Amino acid sequence: MSNYSRNVCAGRLPIVAGVACLFLMACGGGQSPGSSSNSGGGSANSEPEAVQRYEPTLESLSRHEIPEWWDDSKFGIFIHWGPYSVPAYGAWATFGTDTGVEVPFYTYVPAEWYMVHQSMPGLPAYTHHLQTYGSDLVYDDFIPQFTASNFDADEWLELFDDAGAGYFVLTAKHHDGFAMWASDASGRNAVELGPQRDIVGELFDAAGRLGNRVKPGLYYSMPEFFTPAPKPIDANFDQEDPLSLAFTFDGPRNAYTQQPVEYTGQPDVADYADDIVRPHFRELISKYHPYILWCDIGGKESYFRSNEIIAEYYNDALVHRPEGVLVNNRCGNAETHRDYYSVEQGAGSSEEEPEDITERTETAKTMGESWGYDEHETREIRSSRELIISLSKTVAANSNYLLNIGPRPDGTIPDEMKERLLAIGQWLQVNSEAIRKSVPWTQSGDDLGNHFTVGENGDFYIHASDLDGHTLLVDADVPVSENAIITLLGGTGDPLSYQKADGRLTIDLPTELIMATQSSLNVQVFKVSVN
Repeated sequence: MSNYSRNVCAGRLPIVAGVACLFLMACGGGQSPGSSSNSGGGSANSEPEAVQRYEPTLESLSRHEIPEWWDDSKFGIFIHWGPYSVPAYGAWATFGTDTGVEVPFYTYVPAEWYMVHQSMPGLPAYTHHLQTYGSDLVYDDFIPQFTASNFDADEWLELFDDAGAGYFVLTAKHHDGFAMWASDASGRNAVELGPQRDIVGELFDAAGRLGNRVKPGLYYSMPEFFTPAPKPIDANFDQEDPLSLAFTFDGPRNAYTQQPVEYTGQPDVADYADDIVRPHFRELISKYHPYILWCDIGGKESYFRSNEIIAEYYNDALVHRPEGVLVNNRCGNAETHRDYYSVEQGAGSSEEEPEDITERTETAKTMGESWGYDEHETREIRSSRELIISLSKTVAANSNYLLNIGPRPDGTIPDEMKERLLAIGQWLQVNSEAIRKSVPWTQSGDDLGNHFTVGENGDFYIHASDLDGHTLLVDADVPVSENAIITLLGGTGDPLSYQKADGRLTIDLPTELIMATQSSLNVQVFKVSVN
């Protein structure tokens, strides 16, 4: 439970105490067995005796609570990096009957899906690959070019720290089946192929050298585009699930000759879940002890048995990560435990979000369209201003903000992405009190582009992105009393004059904002304090 939740439950916050508990997962309950507040003084080498171990059942796993560090930090960095960074190609495409894909919609096919999109006639990647590389080169031929020759884990962690991130999530294995660590379960990994380096290990070591201020987490794709086991498709997906059209559950083929090609480094296995997925998870947990397991795609609990892995993960954390760990909602299906919901691209706009908006979510967002490196879109990514507005809006909607970067195959992060991260870090240096340890108000914002959060000490914050003229209009009955003081974060500290009438608030803007070029301003945060 965060400091704010403890204060609300004790009745210490006069502004929103009457409604804030509606937004707390466990207002009066005890701490999570894995949280920092309930570590029991246990060291990293011995499990606290009083802590009850988790069993692989929903009832047992439901005891687990979101750790305070994640709930408070609000901002993390997603990293999509792998052999798909070599072709670095994404494009807009129309899916329809002419492509052989029976899902009619117009969408972007991202760079990290190149392995499968390049194999589908009618998609841009199919034609691009043929014209650029010819019909003989297949996806796995890119692996030797995925060198990580300029990868510096310490440099990455310093950048994340300067950006103000509280955690990062690295793709340990994406849908192409390429593992970014030394795996005994599969030779299809970054130590035996490509970089010949333990990417996961190097990043986790670098995070440790920074005292885990930026906590390391791992993404793992449950299925693969070409699952190397003779299991039927319905072992993972409903037959009517559109995603099943992209995952063939058969060995890869040359897209132009249809001849089988090698799935490099992958052994023959009898069962994909038994021989690949669960061994992979157990390696990641026992070797690296990640703070986050961020699953993707999911599948049937009866096949993957993810609750078994989650229980092992939570029990491992009792010893190795007493600050607490967590998993998202994509490790299985409705029968699989989760700590929070993952939402792609926009909190409040995805069908993936739970109906109960009080449940904590995390919004994963790209700077452009692709998640993996796309050399064609780097200079067209969203501006720092757009991303800061998105961060503010997301946090106001009770969601963490997981912003993605796509490094080049040599391990360098594009300058444009660095600039965005550093701009966010500079903004957070001024406005962090309105973000970190905050909780949402009774509504996330108004129709005028303003968003609202409540700080740990009960201060109310108005995040304004559309300033024009000499005043800020807030079209919501925000908690501003007669004795309230309103100031601009990062400003002079002088109280601003304001008027409240008919459920609307008007704030007179300080001179420095009136004289600024409005279109270039990032989110300006106004703090409402009770005198």
